[in-house]
Amino acid sequence: NIVLKLGEDRQMTANSMILSYNSPVFVHLFLVLEQSVLEMDDFQADAANCFIESLYCGEIEIQKSQFRDINKMALVFKVDWLAARCLAYFKCLVDAVKPDTDYNSLVYIFEEARFMMKKMKKDSFLKPVIEKISSLENRAQIFVEPYMTKNYRSLDISCLDLMIGFARDNVPCLIRAMKNAIEKEGLVFDENSRYILQNINLVNCLEEDEALYESFFDFMLEKVEYTQNDDTKMVAKLNRESTKQHFANYKLKQSSSVADISPQPCSSSNPGPTTTVVEKEKISNLFTKTNMDNFEGWTVNQFIDYCLAQSSVVRSMYMFIEGLDKFCDENYETFHKVDFGRVERVMADRGWSRICLDFVENADFFSSLDELKNIDIYGDSTTSVKRVGKPSKVDVKTFFFTGGTFKFHLRHPSTQSCSLNGKCGFMLRVTPMTEANPDLFNIELCTEPGEYTDDLHIHTDLVCASKMHVMLFHPVDNTYWNGCITWGGKPYVATDPDDMDPMDFPIFGKHIRWGDVAFDNQEYLKLVVFYTF
Repeated sequence: NIVLKLGEDRQMTANSMILSYNSPVFVHLFLVLEQSVLEMDDFQADAANCFIESLYCGEIEIQKSQFRDINKMALVFKVDWLAARCLAYFKCLVDAVKPDTDYNSLVYIFEEARFMMKKMKKDSFLKPVIEKISSLENRAQIFVEPYMTKNYRSLDISCLDLMIGFARDNVPCLIRAMKNAIEKEGLVFDENSRYILQNINLVNCLEEDEALYESFFDFMLEKVEYTQNDDTKMVAKLNRESTKQHFANYKLKQSSSVADISPQPCSSSNPGPTTTVVEKEKISNLFTKTNMDNFEGWTVNQFIDYCLAQSSVVRSMYMFIEGLDKFCDENYETFHKVDFGRVERVMADRGWSRICLDFVENADFFSSLDELKNIDIYGDSTTSVKRVGKPSKVDVKTFFFTGGTFKFHLRHPSTQSCSLNGKCGFMLRVTPMTEANPDLFNIELCTEPGEYTDDLHIHTDLVCASKMHVMLFHPVDNTYWNGCITWGGKPYVATDPDDMDPMDFPIFGKHIRWGDVAFDNQEYLKLVVFYTF
């Protein structure tokens, strides 16, 4: 009793009750509005015919040539079972992608996913495609470079962002694609060129392929001569800044003497305290010193890409965030909005563990880092990360000039069968500074069982110093003194008048500073450890 007008001047009849059984949209059209004719010429006739037949039999064989229209009809007419079938079919296509998959197959799944995102606002198709293409080690060669070369003129910003994301550190492939497309089509410098150059790591290209970098900028400077003068200035500025950053990055690597620390292997469980003596490891974030003057003029996202994301000095997400905060604090006039997607990618690329949410919630970070609380970098506090805090506070005079041992109770997930329940944990020893030699100050994990008393023992095959991130907690303000331990080097006695705050109360007549933090003898602190299981 219903006439369906298809494309190509074709039509077919159908039963309104059967169609309505599958779709609330058909219910409204046929039973409420009482329509008897439905125009469906926006879809391929064969696809529309296949769609209607599926509503009669509840089954469908989807062909790639008809997928887009069938999927679109399932969503437009709200046929839920068919929409789910289409998504499952598409995910099978995505799962079948391998490193030797041909270019056309990759283009098909990518463009179908992009269509669903742009036209139907469905990201469930794009997400698996992004994950799959990103997992291919040869993605730059088999997809990114040829796709950009063939479609350069028509790429919109969202697509450019995806290409940049796929390329990651393989910036040379983006440079080659841009250069090839401009040469092939005789294009002049355009919006796409401006966007790509302003959003990629040009230093990466300079370091990976210096000859390509130089030939590209020679080529681009020649192109911009025929466009606006602002383009000439922009290309020249990018070239100058990239070269400057390249040498600053090189200087940073050369000046750093900090080696990577690998955690000791941990066994699965232990029934009681161990008696093994383990060579002392360094706590991973202690006493790193960096000079932010090396990064003068950098944007925050350049700092993320060229320093934090690559430097061997940065060994965890905790150190990364504290370094990012320090940069933002000292370069607030020059940095741009933080790209938090970059932050998540850095954690994945570096293989870092997740962190404790308390680290961000109770830290006095720069205001532009507030969005850190909303990104996916946090672990389960019972199985992966834990904040371990000393229950009592200590005055700063005792901490710096007397030192001592600090007890932390920690139940490692692998010690559930320990016979001394409630007595598992570790101690940190603080070696004090002296007026004559402030450099004696140190914090280290006590690993010898003989150092422990009856109320606390350590599982030395499980508790590793390299899995600790140590911070100072201000019990009055309920915030962390972030950055001073990690990026401030060792604490020192200030002798420069500029380092002596007249509002401070000196300790033994001395002004003690640790990084950017000045301490006085009226303050108290707690030692806090973030432990990664």
